[in-house]
Amino acid sequence: MSDLNLIPKCPDCQKPVVSCLAGVELDELGFRLRFTYSRNIGTNAERQVGSHESQDADMQPLNTALLLYMVDQAAPVWGRTKVQKTAFFAEFGLQETGAVATTFPFKRYLKEPWSQDAWNSLDYLTEAGFLRDEDYGPTERGLFLIDLIETLREDNQETFKVLDGILRHCKARSGTQLMDEAYELEFEPIGMPGKKLKLRDVPQEQQLLAPSETTIRISKGMLELIEDELMMTDEQLSDAMDRVDQIAERQVSRIRRRWV
Repeated sequence: MSDLNLIPKCPDCQKPVVSCLAGVELDELGFRLRFTYSRNIGTNAERQVGSHESQDADMQPLNTALLLYMVDQAAPVWGRTKVQKTAFFAEFGLQETGAVATTFPFKRYLKEPWSQDAWNSLDYLTEAGFLRDEDYGPTERGLFLIDLIETLREDNQETFKVLDGILRHCKARSGTQLMDEAYELEFEPIGMPGKKLKLRDVPQEQQLLAPSETTIRISKGMLELIEDELMMTDEQLSDAMDRVDQIAERQVSRIRRRWV
């Protein structure tokens, strides 16, 4: 028997109970996976939504989930400098192969490449309970979202092969070391065609990278599932968690009665 048949369903509408309890439309796979994580959820849902507003709406969920994957693969991460530089090196390295994962725009800011959108996404991930504040390690909820990103690997093998190689490079270095490497990096800034410059020679506030569209192949259903996971409010999660056990127990009781 498929384990999808074991998913608790609402006795009235026969949909996965999360659709009734949390008010969120999810497929059965989404429901089965969602309840594998613990009750380690974030707070302040209004601030969570607001912190995403500067990014293109279509790219917010995938950008943020991919950043979570990058932070996890580049661990240990003890500060935002390493997060920013890891995201930058990932975009720069993939761009050299013609691929694009996240679409965070980066500019020269002081000594480093910096992205406001990547900063906002990191804020979101910590405030919403996907990353721990103290060391940027993934929570149980964060690990679930990383698992969703892992499902994209089969259809994006070459992109993940390059990305994972970059993340291994970042993993072995501190944020300061990555910043020093980036400072000596040579590339062609946006709006300066044919001009190769090292980052240290690029004018302040100059745009460095601005990828417009990801090359990650992802189904509409998976993108919606990632967005649902990111945007589900604390109240919805708490209500579903509190009640799903009761429904599951009733189903187990029904099964037992069939064998009595």
